[in-house]
Amino acid sequence: MQKVSIFYKQKVVYVPVAQSAAETTILRAAVDGVKHKVLSCILMLSVTGTLKFTDGTDDLTGAMNISATGGFVLPASIIPYFESGRNRPLNLITTDGAARGVIVLLTEA
Repeated sequence: MQKVSIFYKQKVVYVPVAQSAAETTILRAAVDGVKHKVLSCILMLSVTGTLKFTDGTDDLTGAMNISATGGFVLPASIIPYFESGRNRPLNLITTDGAARGVIVLLTEA
């Protein structure tokens, strides 16, 4: 995991994703009083399947269909694409295929 300073000395974190099979992966654990905000990501699936992001309580995205060895990129943004609820984790849930790539996020109040 690598941290980089951005605006106002906030830290973005690069979270590598390397699932061995379809599963639920905790990308960032719950932290009291803060949210995890996704600023960018590059993800691929090993076989045709779906992936979605949750915060352990709510779906943050719908299930996205990804074809075999296909994927997507969310270009870097200072405005989050989505964020977890306060005091909740950020999870990646996959079906059928294993996800690989990187998620760029900011954890803040």
